[in-house]
Amino acid sequence: SSGFSRVLVSFVWFDTELNGDYVRVYDGSSSSAPLLAQLSGNAVSPSTVFRSNQNTVFMTFTSNANVNRIGFKALWTTQPCATPSVQLISFSQSTPPTLDTYAASCGNIQVTFYTSFTGDSARVCAGTSSGACDLMSISPLATSGAANTVIVPVGTYVYVTAHALSCNAVSANVTQVYTTAAVSAPNTDTASAALSSSVDSATCAGQVTLSWSFGSSSPAYYQYCIIQQTADISTCTWRNRTQTSGSAPVVPGLSYIGYVRGINCAGSSATLASSAIYVAPYPRPTLNYLNAANVFSSSCTATTGTLQASWSLVNNPTVYEYCVSSATSGSSCDIVHPTNTTQTSVAITVPSNDTYFIQLTGYNCAGPSTFTSAGALVSPIPVPVALSSMASISTTSAACGSNVYATLPVLNIPTEYVLYCFGTSAGSCDLGAQKNTTVSSHPVQLFA
Repeated sequence: SSGFSRVLVSFVWFDTELNGDYVRVYDGSSSSAPLLAQLSGNAVSPSTVFRSNQNTVFMTFTSNANVNRIGFKALWTTQPCATPSVQLISFSQSTPPTLDTYAASCGNIQVTFYTSFTGDSARVCAGTSSGACDLMSISPLATSGAANTVIVPVGTYVYVTAHALSCNAVSANVTQVYTTAAVSAPNTDTASAALSSSVDSATCAGQVTLSWSFGSSSPAYYQYCIIQQTADISTCTWRNRTQTSGSAPVVPGLSYIGYVRGINCAGSSATLASSAIYVAPYPRPTLNYLNAANVFSSSCTATTGTLQASWSLVNNPTVYEYCVSSATSGSSCDIVHPTNTTQTSVAITVPSNDTYFIQLTGYNCAGPSTFTSAGALVSPIPVPVALSSMASISTTSAACGSNVYATLPVLNIPTEYVLYCFGTSAGSCDLGAQKNTTVSSHPVQLFA
């Protein structure tokens, strides 16, 4: 062919002695040119096209006298060659490694670039200096737009050179220099750290949690420790953490401080210290109320009575102990002393005519607390007491006069009221009287 074109060769039919008679097609004007194809037998399809990269092909047929076949029929035509060109279209790099891959790949970064070309193929070369191919060399690159990757240390210059090929033409080289971003060690310029604490109400065990933020700095991971405020930082047992908080068990009743530092493949930040925090011990039980009272007997001659007590403690008491002491004996727990109860009230039969005290001990994980009630006098039914200050007289109108009602409240459960007396003057009963009544209000009718 003439001009910037290639030659295309195909076979209408092909049948020669297999491995005895050969057709050879060369990419050029002689048998010293690159061999495009060596054909033998009858397996050549009419759809197979052999394309030269030059504007000339050279064909030979070699045969022997052993076997006669029908031979072959070849067709050829020309095809204009595309003008080769190449373009490095984009470039990207990965982020620094995380904690999981830190030990294996710290300091390395993946560089990805994409090459677009027109023509048959391209050659791509990447190196750490101009013209070098020490990082990667691909020839031929058969697919336009394919991604190519290399692994290099951070901060490395990557020189990429590429050219395209079409027929016997080669494009000019295109060179691009990419700079991988160097990774700086984390800093504490916008970092903060704070402590919080908790104490478990069931076990009294303490825990301190350190929370932190490194702001605009982005470490791959963190190291933290929590120690007593009086301890030296050299005693820290550093723990790795990818989250932004960490905890440690502590003994309540002491002050603690937290330290944290950020780390990536470039190094460590300065160590950031939190403010100290005091972890208060869980408090022992405290008293909400403790009541003791006499429950009166129904008999005026009873020799025993009932002491009733109820209580409530706070700070998560789990069990109680209680005992009863009397004013007469002056001793502690001389009547009853049950242990490890969860009940919050009790009724106890005790001898009458004595004052009793309930001593209550509540337990939680911090230990016991003991409280004593006020004294309660246990006695049979006492003498009735008239509440004269609460006595009242009221009247209602009637047809020919008024109805007068007298009311007298009495304490201590009287069984009967001995006398109601109505008169027109103090001490007089000229209007009538009522004896042995069981009501506390009595009417009398007066006439005008």
